[in-house]
Amino acid sequence: MGKHAIASDVPLPRLNEHVNPIAPAAPAAENRATDIERTRHFVFLLGTARSGTTWLGNILNSSPRSIYSHEPLVRYPDEELLPVLKRIKKTGLATPDEREMVLHHWSRAYFDVRRPPFFTKDYSAWPAGVPWAAWLAVRAAGRGYNTFQRLFSPRNGARYDLVAKQGGLAVDGPNIVQALTPQVLIVIVRHPCAVIASLRRGQKLGLMARPSRDRWLDDHLPLIEGLGYGRRHAEAMSEAEFQSLAWLVENYVYQKLHDTHPNAHIVPYDDLCRDPIGVTRSLFQAIGWDVTRQTHRFLCHTTLRRTNRLTSLVTAGHSYFSVYKSGEGTADSWKRDLDQSEQDEILAIARPLVERYWPEALGQ
Repeated sequence: MGKHAIASDVPLPRLNEHVNPIAPAAPAAENRATDIERTRHFVFLLGTARSGTTWLGNILNSSPRSIYSHEPLVRYPDEELLPVLKRIKKTGLATPDEREMVLHHWSRAYFDVRRPPFFTKDYSAWPAGVPWAAWLAVRAAGRGYNTFQRLFSPRNGARYDLVAKQGGLAVDGPNIVQALTPQVLIVIVRHPCAVIASLRRGQKLGLMARPSRDRWLDDHLPLIEGLGYGRRHAEAMSEAEFQSLAWLVENYVYQKLHDTHPNAHIVPYDDLCRDPIGVTRSLFQAIGWDVTRQTHRFLCHTTLRRTNRLTSLVTAGHSYFSVYKSGEGTADSWKRDLDQSEQDEILAIARPLVERYWPEALGQ
């Protein structure tokens, strides 16, 4: 875990040179934001789909210091935020008060972004079982969302650190990071063959959509051109090659964001599987947290104990999305799922990052 540089000079989507050319807010507003920032750090977790972001996000969630927001950019449809986020994605700009407004909303206990498992928190007097029971009741009844948010959101002035997990930000990620300026940036990266094998399992189960290739190319064309691929080349790729290209584009952007952030950390999924306690301890230390007993318990439950299907259904809706692992071959199960020709196609496209993290896969 740590800093890894990329040797090539493939360009990222253009970032604005000036962080905030908008007229500055009044001094009182700036002071309010500064006072709040003294009691809250923003930790931004990035990674592709099926790379372990939800598992790592909940490891971070297990800290008593944290509030965990699960994919707030796609699951928090607050009308007050939409115009601000739209401008942030387009320009990479936000005033201090706008940044504070976004992070305040993401800290609220909105039902779709505050998901199980739940943990005891320093900022709350509720034991972990209470939000668990309330979340299950709201889910079963289809009502009570506002009450859930009111009961389990932090009070004004509470001391906590906000963790937001998000993927799919190859295009918008640079501007979002520039505007929201996370104090800590974490990128989790998983072997491309493992990600693609997992995506295919989800697609066979009807749980993961098959993206439109044309639409994806429309959105990502400047990025793939920067990597040396044209549209016609991408259109002619096999399914394995195209999925590998999508993996490369998104992870390349995250890697470049990591390389330019003053407090950024790479977490290889393989390392997290092999040594979850050690990786978690190093990461918590970098954030400024202690590893408590409830984090140890969560790691034990998600890596060493087998959970029944009911537990997975309750926490994730399907075992495919569950953070509870069997503990056997999780990191390398893709070797059984992809034939050698598919592995070779994937590795050939993803080579610029594979040679950095998994050189043994290329015989290096």
